[in-house]
Amino acid sequence: MSAAPNTANNLHISDLRWIVAGSILAAFFLVVFGMVLILISALQLQHSIEGLPPDVAKGVTIGKVREDVATLDGREKLQASRAAELDSTHDKLAGFDAEMRAAVTKISAAERSAEHQVAAILLRYPDLAKIGIALPSDTGTSGFSRSVQDRLDGMLNDLIAKAAGGNIPGAQVDSFSREVRVALAPAIDSFNTADAQWRQDYNSSQLATGREKELATPLPDLPTLFKNDQYAGVLEDFRAYEVFGTSVFKVVWLPNAMLVLLLAIFMGMLGSLIHLTRRVVLEKCFATTGEMLSRIGLGAAVALALFFFSAAGVLAMSQNSASQSGDHAMSPYLISFLGITAGYLSDRVTAWMREIGENTFSLKSAEEPARWAVGLKAEMARQNLTSQTLAAAIGETVSDLDDWQALTKQVPSAAQKALAYYLRVRPNTLFTDVPP
Repeated sequence: MSAAPNTANNLHISDLRWIVAGSILAAFFLVVFGMVLILISALQLQHSIEGLPPDVAKGVTIGKVREDVATLDGREKLQASRAAELDSTHDKLAGFDAEMRAAVTKISAAERSAEHQVAAILLRYPDLAKIGIALPSDTGTSGFSRSVQDRLDGMLNDLIAKAAGGNIPGAQVDSFSREVRVALAPAIDSFNTADAQWRQDYNSSQLATGREKELATPLPDLPTLFKNDQYAGVLEDFRAYEVFGTSVFKVVWLPNAMLVLLLAIFMGMLGSLIHLTRRVVLEKCFATTGEMLSRIGLGAAVALALFFFSAAGVLAMSQNSASQSGDHAMSPYLISFLGITAGYLSDRVTAWMREIGENTFSLKSAEEPARWAVGLKAEMARQNLTSQTLAAAIGETVSDLDDWQALTKQVPSAAQKALAYYLRVRPNTLFTDVPP
């Protein structure tokens, strides 16, 4: 009765392991996919410089493009800053204008108040009114507005002069002067405050107007090269890459050789991930995290090695770029193909690399190592040979032939040569160093 819960628990643990494995693979896929896209885009951007016409491409390098991109970025930032400052200046000017109008209103109110106060006081001093005492005009000889204080001082000075010739008692003059000064004190304060505000706003408005003219002036023209449509297109392509962020954008400026190596490595990792996914999804073979990391690392290393094999001419799969003046170069697509193939077939590529190395650095006096006969059974079936017939032909025992076919025992060097010679096939189609 207690077996059912244990079985359910085991199933739950098994499902959890598969979920974890799938999640890890998905995370690796996202990272590797992202890096592959970034690297291929960066390489294509660098290759776009090679597509420029000779008259345009003269003197254009990746460093030159980098400087010009920085120039355009700085110019756009400056234009945006100037536009924002211009809008702000417009707002400030509107604010200054409103404050100046409000100050003028307060000045007019203070002047009217002073005039009314003087007129009311003069009603109580008819003798002064008869000799023509009144608050002077608010406009001075230079055409500028006079302050209430200046007008009051002018009126009192006029009073003193006229009182002396008009037989006006001094007590009356003094009384009028004191009363007027007290009555006009609030108007004088109000006028002075509003006048100071107006002058301050006026000066600020003049400065803002000058700055407005500066901001409205267009920036100097860019060099002639920037106006070439093809070169401008290259610059815009580079700048479009900036949407990925500042850190990612720096990848574009890496040396071409480094981008190529990184692309080969990540494509090898991608090939290994495809191999692992096929095993997990189609073949239902569980893989631990350690196995995944080992396989991905192997794919990256093998892809990098295969890239150098190709660059060295071991693989006749290179392309010549006319723009490289005959230099040996490979497109990002060929690099991607080599890398992803090497990652997916890491075991075969490592065996091939060993064979290439052994053939290149072979020692004629050394005996070949024992290997696994992975293709022997299929070849015997194809040629319709039995273990007894083949054992008699090469001088080996039937049990050894059976062990070799079952991959439970490695084939010695002498037997490898005899089997390959008798079956008339290449040894590498029958034997391998990779354990089954």
